[in-house]
Amino acid sequence: MQQREIKLEQIEQTIRKVLARGGEFSFYPGGTSMQPFIVQGRDKVTLAALPDRIKKYDIILYKRENGTFVLHRVTGKKENAYIFRGDNQFSDEYGIKREQMIGRVTEIIRGDEVIPVNDIKHRMWAGFWVNTVFFRRVKRFCLKCRKKK
Repeated sequence: MQQREIKLEQIEQTIRKVLARGGEFSFYPGGTSMQPFIVQGRDKVTLAALPDRIKKYDIILYKRENGTFVLHRVTGKKENAYIFRGDNQFSDEYGIKREQMIGRVTEIIRGDEVIPVNDIKHRMWAGFWVNTVFFRRVKRFCLKCRKKK
């Protein structure tokens, strides 16, 4: 099947309708913010409707107030808003409301392999990755210092 690039803003309403009716929507996300787990051009993600309860480590497609679409992982909740961070990032994004969220990733398709994101293996990996951000930040800083010498 031939792939073609379509901007999410062009099909946002269609995606929302499909998910609201219990369907699924798959696409190839762009960008590097979710590496190493989701790699642009290699991995396809499948979205489903948001569950009643959004959990820490869920991967959610949401829309920022400036109109940008973002696929990031939930790292926490504060009052009535959620905290998100890309796996390849070190800073949290605060204040994302449920109304901004479009769908939750249920699986990653990598070639012939289907990776369900709600299985115990993935949730353990996600917990490790999210909770070691400080150490990864220190490692990155040290590598930069070595390059400067």
